[in-house]
Amino acid sequence: MVAGSCFHGQEKTKYKELIPEKDFISILYDLNLTNGLFALPDMRTQYMIKDTSQLYVDIIEGYGYTTGAMDTTIQYYYIKKPKKLIKIYDEMLGRFSEMEMRTEKEYRASPEYVADQWKGEPSYLLPDPGGVEKPGFELTMITAGDYALKFSVTIYPDDQSDDPCFTAWICNIDSAETGVRTYLLPIWYIKDGRPHSYTIAGFHPGKTGIVFKGFLYDSGSNPDSGEKNAMIEDISFYYSGTVR
Repeated sequence: MVAGSCFHGQEKTKYKELIPEKDFISILYDLNLTNGLFALPDMRTQYMIKDTSQLYVDIIEGYGYTTGAMDTTIQYYYIKKPKKLIKIYDEMLGRFSEMEMRTEKEYRASPEYVADQWKGEPSYLLPDPGGVEKPGFELTMITAGDYALKFSVTIYPDDQSDDPCFTAWICNIDSAETGVRTYLLPIWYIKDGRPHSYTIAGFHPGKTGIVFKGFLYDSGSNPDSGEKNAMIEDISFYYSGTVR
C-alpha cells in the first residue's frame, strides 16, 4: 500500500505542470501551422536569416509556458490519453488539409508561383569522398523578384572544424569576380547532431542582374582546422523572377 501511494505521488509530481487542454491544443495548432508556413517559397522578407527551430520555442513561451512543460504535456497525453491525442491530431489534420487545398489553389493561380530552381546537388555529406569540402552555390537573378534559399544542416558533435557556418554575398552580374560584394550575415551552425532548418530570403529589384553566391558550409576562423562531419539536405531555391 505504501509503495502504491509513493508511485501515485511520484506520478502526480511528474504531471503537475501540465498545460491546460485549451492552451495545449492552441499551441499544437500554432506549431503545426508555423511548420507549414515555412514550407512556402514566397517569404517576402528582406534578407531574413533565422534558425526556424527557435520559432517553436517562441510560440510555446508566447503562451506563457516552457518547452519542458510542453514535452511533459505531450508525454502525459501519449501515455494517459492516447485516444484523446489521436482525436486532437485528426481534427487538426482535417483543418490543415482543407486550408492547404484552398491555399495551394489560390497560390498556383497567382503569377508569383514558381517551382524549385535549385541546380546543385540535393544534399551534401561531409567529409565528401568526391573532394567537395566547401559545398557552394552560384545563382544568377536577371529580372525583379522574390527569392528564398532553404536548407537543413546537421553538424555532428565530432565535427572538428572551427565555427562551421553559412556564408554568402551578392554582387552585380557585370562584376561578379571583381566588383563590390554585399555580404549577408553568416549563420553559425550548432554541433548538436540535430537537423536545423534555415531560410535566406529577399527581394531583387531588378535594375541590373545580380549574382547570389556563397557556401552552404564554411569554416569561419580556420578552414584547415580538422575533419568535417556534417549533412546538408532538403536544399531548394525559389525565385519569382528569371534565373540564369
